[in-house]
Amino acid sequence: MTESTPPAEGEERPTRLGRAVRVLEAAAAVVAAIGTLVAGGNAVLKQLVGDDPWAAQVATAAGFVLLVGLTVGWGMSRAGVRNRFVGLWGKAWPGLLWLLVVVTAMGVVSLGLTFDRWLALRNDPCAPPLELTAMVPPEDVDDFAAMAREHEAGLAIAGCPSVRVGVRGAPPVARIGDALAAGWRTADGVRLLGPRPDLWVAESSAVADAVLAGTSVAHGVAAERLGSVATDELVLAVPEAQRRILQDTLAAANAEGAGETRDLLLRHFTSEGRKVQRPDPLISGTGLAAMPMIGESAVFGSTEAAEEVLRAADSRRFTDPLELLCAYRKGTMLGPATTSSEASEELRRSALVVPDHLRRQYQEGLRDRCPEALGPGQWEPLPVVAPLGRLDYPAVLLTWPDRRGAARAEAVRALARWLVTEQRLRGRHFGPPAPAAASPSGTPAQLRAALASAAQAEQSVAIALLLDGSGSMRRHLADGIEAVEKILDELRSTDEVSLTVPRRLAGGGDGQPEIRQEYTLETAALQSDNIRRYVQQWMPRDWDLKLDTAVELLASARADADVFVAITDTAPGTAADLSDSVADLQRRVRGLATESRLAIVNVGSSPCPEALPEPGDAARDAPVTCVSDLDVGQLLTWARKR
Repeated sequence: MTESTPPAEGEERPTRLGRAVRVLEAAAAVVAAIGTLVAGGNAVLKQLVGDDPWAAQVATAAGFVLLVGLTVGWGMSRAGVRNRFVGLWGKAWPGLLWLLVVVTAMGVVSLGLTFDRWLALRNDPCAPPLELTAMVPPEDVDDFAAMAREHEAGLAIAGCPSVRVGVRGAPPVARIGDALAAGWRTADGVRLLGPRPDLWVAESSAVADAVLAGTSVAHGVAAERLGSVATDELVLAVPEAQRRILQDTLAAANAEGAGETRDLLLRHFTSEGRKVQRPDPLISGTGLAAMPMIGESAVFGSTEAAEEVLRAADSRRFTDPLELLCAYRKGTMLGPATTSSEASEELRRSALVVPDHLRRQYQEGLRDRCPEALGPGQWEPLPVVAPLGRLDYPAVLLTWPDRRGAARAEAVRALARWLVTEQRLRGRHFGPPAPAAASPSGTPAQLRAALASAAQAEQSVAIALLLDGSGSMRRHLADGIEAVEKILDELRSTDEVSLTVPRRLAGGGDGQPEIRQEYTLETAALQSDNIRRYVQQWMPRDWDLKLDTAVELLASARADADVFVAITDTAPGTAADLSDSVADLQRRVRGLATESRLAIVNVGSSPCPEALPEPGDAARDAPVTCVSDLDVGQLLTWARKR
């Protein structure tokens, strides 16, 4: 039938508008079908990923109802049915169509996002676990890390860990309180010391109380004691060579009691030619806990007297008992082709202050816990011990201001409870947890007094390294880096060190001069590795800054250190040339902080100016010294002399 042909009786003439309406009605059904499929796909995927599946199911049901409604309405309209439903539908469907178009578009986007997440879950089906950080004595990091892996495995669901525990060694015990108060940052407040700890396992309750007693700590972190997780004896370990010498008197002392044995051994090992080696109490919580125990003996009578004697007798500053035992094993090791040396014999005349669980591990060789592998040969055993006191290893929950969630706190408590109830540490020579009682390692007041005595007796030095950033240093870069690393290697853990690079802000020699302090003064135990990594990737610039200008900038910035050590090449004809600026340099060094001195380490090919002495006794009061052939021991000995 053509458009000019009249329609049959009772039939309406089709028009362009009518055909368009029917097309749109068909499109509505198609869109409703697509919307239903999208919502259904969302429901399935969201069910798989566990993300609000009920919402997607409601959307699927609504889409299905709309699909049925549109389809029925369109079919009845095509069949010529005339009723109230069709009339209502004819008025409502255009608006519903646009609503379906918008909903379908949103559904497509949601489907794409859900599908992407589903693919991610297929590749890694585990949700991110709760990250915790446990801070433990540095000598026990390996033991606690193994325990943490067991705890994680026990909490895993379908192979997915719900908690992950990172184990870190504690920083120097003298710095923990300040670090907690400063948000776990360095002294300048710029750099984090590492991941902020959620759980701290201290060596003893007295150590924890002494650290947390400061009122400033409360402003940085909230601390909650969770009780002891293990115990151990802190002992004075005696080598086999000395046991044979002392065996008769030891038997008599043992009959008198543990105190008599302790006093006998302390008296023996503080006599001429012998010494007591220990972890430094300014660095190690174990070393700090030992000092009141040693000080109360009849040999010393006070912690102050004990500290003065022990610190003067031993130039080494061991950061923890494990480092002490590793050094002892290495120094006393005798292989098939190794003969005993004077240094080895000196070690065999020493007693060691260590926790007994580490001494037992030492007897087994310490396995892979030392930097040097255990080779063929025999090391000096430590078979005899005199108990000094007890360590109770308390757990402390640390809650930071931005981490006050109940889930994190409960996870930390669960870890502490697991360590107590499982007692897995007993398999590593620890003892069972201690009941709640007074600390067996002295009072917090005694430990704070021990810290003060150690700080007073320690001849620590603050070294500010100035690294010449001029272009001429490129020819001597390897020598400059080697000089920095040698100094870092010889610093004691209690010394402080910083790194500053004098430079200009622009090339061509006419830019604004500046001193950029890459690392501020911090204990070498925390700072040395940072500086070492920096200089290994460091590259000098193409423009120079005179050393006396750099010193003037340091003075104006009120930079403070006992000794400033400048590593430069003193190249003639450049800004590093010192030959005509000695007087200015000496004058400007006197403008630095009180009694500060400058030591120039010359890594270039030209000699130091004759007007500048080398560091040594003769140059003790000289404000500026210069050395071309670096002797780090001589330099630091000069630096420590006030």
